Amino acid sequence: PGGYAQGDDAPATLSIGNAGQEPVRLTGLASDGAASVTVVSATEVGAVSPAPVGDTVAQPLQVAPGQLLAVTLELTGLRQALDGASAVPVVLTFDNGAEVPLAVPLDTPSDSQPRESPVVEPAH
Repeated sequence: PGGYAQGDDAPATLSIGNAGQEPVRLTGLASDGAASVTVVSATEVGAVSPAPVGDTVAQPLQVAPGQLLAVTLELTGLRQALDGASAVPVVLTFDNGAEVPLAVPLDTPSDSQPRESPVVEPAH
């Protein structure tokens, strides 16, 4: 149900966790499926009172050791029409040199809640 036309902007949600001993910063986002990808918001998962990390998050987004963030992305200018069950390839680049390719499911236009998303743990 629902979908996106070529050229549309689409939100997508994923989780980014840091299982390492040092903080990492998300320094880049890229996708062959969209003209650009930006971080819209990030909220710590599991906090007693979840507080947004920021309404519009400026990169680089820092992830502390042991931290898990729910991150909302905005994919701008989709390169093709996609149905509501689609995922878009996104590559996350971290300051430790890790590049993590993912297939990120888009939030469908009719969904009030995001779908289950991949959890990313950058290698150290």
